[in-house]
Amino acid sequence: MMIEMVQITYDSMAEEVIQKKYSVDDEERRVLFQKPGILEGQFMELGFREYDAKTYIALLELGNGKLGAICKKTSINRVSTLVALARLKKRGVIYTEPCGKKQSQKSYHAYPPRHGLGNEIRQMRKLADDREKMLDYALEGFESKWQERSDKTELKFIEGFDVHRRIEMEIAGTNYKELLEFSNLDEFKNAVSTTIARELNSEFNLKRRNIKSIYTCKKGAVLPQKYKRVERFYIPKDQFDFPGEVMILGDKIILISFQPQSRAVVIRDHEIARVLEAFFSLAVMGAQTFRQNKTKKRRKRRKIKN
Repeated sequence: MMIEMVQITYDSMAEEVIQKKYSVDDEERRVLFQKPGILEGQFMELGFREYDAKTYIALLELGNGKLGAICKKTSINRVSTLVALARLKKRGVIYTEPCGKKQSQKSYHAYPPRHGLGNEIRQMRKLADDREKMLDYALEGFESKWQERSDKTELKFIEGFDVHRRIEMEIAGTNYKELLEFSNLDEFKNAVSTTIARELNSEFNLKRRNIKSIYTCKKGAVLPQKYKRVERFYIPKDQFDFPGEVMILGDKIILISFQPQSRAVVIRDHEIARVLEAFFSLAVMGAQTFRQNKTKKRRKRRKIKN
């Protein structure tokens, strides 16, 4: 309770100084530290206890004194005062000298504060410096975590003779629920070997992920509309002749160009992936409209023949 009162008193004085917007000069500082409990609070900041603080300040005012005089000055019982004096002596801020005829009789003396408390203050400054260094190291660690954060945009370029194999590894190492794909089937068949194509299909089947694919091809709708977990949407090449391939796997986008040489860009960004998903949904609507129109024309032709 005493510690809380001292802290509140000290904080309120400091706040008063800040609000008046002036620096504390020597006179104001002297007045400040004459306030009850302020010096005790500062002494306890060095790691001492309340009774230690009262005993030490009483000894400073007395200059030196026996146990009885110190107890009278502090109004603390003899046992608690003896314990406080023992702690102060152990910390090196006071010393004892024999007095009287009996060896057990002794007087207590305070070292000059700059000598007795100087070491304590220097040690606290060293600890504060060490703590500041540790906080600097921690800040670097926090910064490192920030740089490695999951929502950070990542960009990777893939090129060379093993582009398709590395793309396959990129897909295998990605956690996703559904694959969305724009594909130019003609360019894909010309650029990707049958072996890698089979390995990609087995990878998709192994993970049991749903696949939605929008594709174009010179020969028309050559792939089944639905097969297991795969749903395909055909768009005529003369209406939607896009080159290369785009894959959306969760928060990862893989852009592949097959001409003149195969190369790819991998982007990991949640928001960009959501934008492309919206474009994909729009393209699916267009493909479904084309499919419905084609079905209507086919039915109309059958009716005319019949």
